[in-house]
Amino acid sequence: MENIYRKEFILDANDVDFESKLSIPALMRHFQALAAEHAQIMGMDYFTLRAKSNAFWVITKVKVRIYSYPRWGEKAVLQTWPLKPSIIKCNRDFELLDPKGGVMVQGMSEWCILDMESRRPRKVETTCYPLEMEHLQRRALPDDFRRFNAKASEFVYERVILSTDIDLNRHTNNTVYSNLFFDAFATSELERMEIRTYELHFCNESKEKDVLEIYRSDEDGKTTVFGTSGGKTIFQAAMEYEPRSN
Repeated sequence: MENIYRKEFILDANDVDFESKLSIPALMRHFQALAAEHAQIMGMDYFTLRAKSNAFWVITKVKVRIYSYPRWGEKAVLQTWPLKPSIIKCNRDFELLDPKGGVMVQGMSEWCILDMESRRPRKVETTCYPLEMEHLQRRALPDDFRRFNAKASEFVYERVILSTDIDLNRHTNNTVYSNLFFDAFATSELERMEIRTYELHFCNESKEKDVLEIYRSDEDGKTTVFGTSGGKTIFQAAMEYEPRSN
């Protein structure tokens, strides 16, 4: 049996942007929730990892390629599957499908397991991860993750990390950073963009009361956003887009 976990949902007001289509931050929230549910079924969820291995999951990178968007009130199916882990890295891919099985979004993510005390990466084999389970070889995307080389130049805004941003690991939830990315844009800019790819790297954790400085740089058809705090890069993200014709 294929080790794929699927779930159908109907988009509601919490899922859509100002154009009534699925927002990328909402997609990230749905993916995180689906990954957590699948991890529980596989016996390697947050609470099991903490109890058996004194460790916890963190996502380090995520990338999506977008072909179309579902809209408010429409049904969509999100499916996810893990790939065979390396010594430290664990990859999990996902797809968003329409009710007829057509692919709307394809994505890939990279995770690792951190020690609860040292907050350093653990070798997968030293945890309760079920290495003997079935792992698919199919990739949702043939791409590699990008390398971020240039620093974004234009300061956009500051953002204080608040209590509602904090998750079970006592740091900023990964889904918050997608909100920070898109807050670097005005709606008047976004409505002129057809976003094709979005990629987010988590570089260092941030915690409550940290102040993030958000910077942005623009090229033709691509925008990069960086978040820094205390001299450290917290996240790096980029999107590629096509200008809309109307």
